[in-house]
Amino acid sequence: MTKAKNKEEFKERWAKYCKCFDDNDVNSINSQITRMLWNYAIWNLINGSMQYVEKDSDGAALANGALYRSINRWFFETQKMAIRRLIDESGIDGERGVNSIMSVINDIKENAEYLTRENLFELRNLQYDYEPLTELDYEPSDDLHQLIDILSKTSEEKREKSDTIDVNFLTQLKNDLSEQCEQFKIFVDKYCAHAATEESRNKVNADGLKVTVKEYKKAHELMCKYANFIEDLLRDKSNKFLPTPSPDLFLYWDKPIFQGDDPKRLKEIWNKYEDEARQWHSISFDELKKKMETVTSNE
Repeated sequence: MTKAKNKEEFKERWAKYCKCFDDNDVNSINSQITRMLWNYAIWNLINGSMQYVEKDSDGAALANGALYRSINRWFFETQKMAIRRLIDESGIDGERGVNSIMSVINDIKENAEYLTRENLFELRNLQYDYEPLTELDYEPSDDLHQLIDILSKTSEEKREKSDTIDVNFLTQLKNDLSEQCEQFKIFVDKYCAHAATEESRNKVNADGLKVTVKEYKKAHELMCKYANFIEDLLRDKSNKFLPTPSPDLFLYWDKPIFQGDDPKRLKEIWNKYEDEARQWHSISFDELKKKMETVTSNE
């Protein structure tokens, strides 16, 4: 978090907040949310397709278990990591700066004194006073006035240029995200970003984490709504994060992944990699001798 020393510095902070949502940045908040929802939508199609899988006489699905278990594992792990990135509180500045909803909220909170009605209109380049019947651009101004009325707990009749957004509202947004996403954060910290020891995992009961699909969708909902709210405040912009599918999205779903004439060829691919991997079991004596020849004493 960076505290602006004056109004001009806060303008620079404001521009930086906007940049965190830049659609052209692959790591922006908007880009992250779009990928997260797109990946969920594709997995949802795969999962839904399983309803139509043929079954044998015992009712078992004629589908490769290893393949679908791997797909599920990859999907849920990457979803957890996507959620974890968006609640990262590392800050938006410097070499370790990140684009995350939490980091932007924290920085805005740090500069809450500048969130006045007058400043917000200036930052948004909107006309403060207007006549609805004569001004062509009165709607954006009116919308911002109403938004500030709500966030500063005032009314149209009592509006002042000094009305300031209640920082406790931003705190509530943070608390909502933290409460919904804490289990995702723990999982990523203990299993994905770090291979935590059993002792470390036990301190937060990481091994007992059970997250339902409903909880993933609730996290998605909060992130979409809160990211859109913040960007709407910053520059009157709202996003439909899930892209409209192209016509070819639903092509060839009825085709098997392997379309060769002999499934044994897959076994050949497996065997080739297995032979390679088995060579990595340890360092041979010959390799050790060569390495020792290059070792220099620290004395």
